[in-house]
Amino acid sequence: MISVRSLSTTVIITLVLTVIMACHGESFALDDELQHKSPAANAVYTEMFGQGGLLSINYDRLVAPNMSFHIGISTLLIGYGVPVGLSYLTSGNNKFEIGAGALYADIDFIGKTRGIAGSAVLGYRHQRDEGGFLFRAGFTPFFSTSGVFPFGGISFGYSF
Repeated sequence: MISVRSLSTTVIITLVLTVIMACHGESFALDDELQHKSPAANAVYTEMFGQGGLLSINYDRLVAPNMSFHIGISTLLIGYGVPVGLSYLTSGNNKFEIGAGALYADIDFIGKTRGIAGSAVLGYRHQRDEGGFLFRAGFTPFFSTSGVFPFGGISFGYSF
């Protein structure tokens, strides 16, 4: 069983790495060639169900030609969550997306509970290279010591 202390340490490390990536984008920036081919390396979107649980707002950054990293904040009805993940994307405007991540959850239901569940995504993403409207839909199961929980989600947003 994972202790609250180890979960807190994992979440803190994840958040620190995220802040480092955001603050030092130069070291993780795409090379000039990719920036000219795909200027829409950033995206913000709202996801219903999916890797964030009930409803989440996410920031997504292309960190390599076909890899994106996302982090968000979500509502879980009786608490909140912080979804993070890394996805592989195929090329073109209509992309296949496959990835993995985690959801840190802080729930207040008959006592305070905190924990981390693994997540995955297998889905479709419409995102034009030049930016604009973003749409995602996919199968997003959760994994924990209690088992696998099938889930799915849909997202709408904007890439730039």
